[in-house]
Amino acid sequence: MTESAAGAESRGTVLVALSINLLIAAAKGSAALLTGSSALLAESAHSVADTGNEAFLLVALRRSRRPADQTHPFGYGAERFYWSLLAAIGIFVAGGVAALGGATAAIGRAAHHSNAAGAALGPATPHGSSTGNHGPSPAPRSPRSHPTAGGTVIAATSAIPVGKAKSFIDPATGGPAWAVHPSDGTFIAFSAVCTHAGCPVQYDPATVQFVCPCHGGVYNARTGHVVSGPPPAPLQAIAVRAVDGQLWVGR
Repeated sequence: MTESAAGAESRGTVLVALSINLLIAAAKGSAALLTGSSALLAESAHSVADTGNEAFLLVALRRSRRPADQTHPFGYGAERFYWSLLAAIGIFVAGGVAALGGATAAIGRAAHHSNAAGAALGPATPHGSSTGNHGPSPAPRSPRSHPTAGGTVIAATSAIPVGKAKSFIDPATGGPAWAVHPSDGTFIAFSAVCTHAGCPVQYDPATVQFVCPCHGGVYNARTGHVVSGPPPAPLQAIAVRAVDGQLWVGR
């Protein structure tokens, strides 16, 4: 095989690899945007880095084919090694930047989660928060017991109209929770802690759904099941019942 034929074959191989890596990067990036998956986003960045490395190799092949001249009497073949070195360095630089970016984002999310949890579990007030797009707030200071129903009163049934919800603190876990009145005479309750990253979810009365403000997870407020987004599991259900016009949780 002649040198020119070998060079053409090498260039063709690099072009094929570049095209495939570019397509893979686009596919992974689209999937990451649609699903919110951080793993797919990382894989997309990996494929972008591979595409950049192929570009370096193309430059290496092109520059190394230049004929010998007065300043380079033995030709420019050694440039292949220089640009290949840059391609190798590019892999580590891209990986390092991605790792630093991920660590910074994780620290930011942890701080946000801490602030959100602090707001949701702040000082107790005599009355829970009203329905709407607000994070869960604590239940009354002095929960009452019932000789037959048992457990803790979280609200009067009349305080939660059909299609609305009321936040409370789950006495069993101390975590934020929501009581929902999806249909006449039916009450259900769920933990307000998102199963993805632990953020307190918010109730959307327009869609009768719970929405996580941190990563966009959406849950069906009637069943607690995941509708969309990154949450891996449904919201934890809480046993609730209506007795004598009061809503009770626990035994």
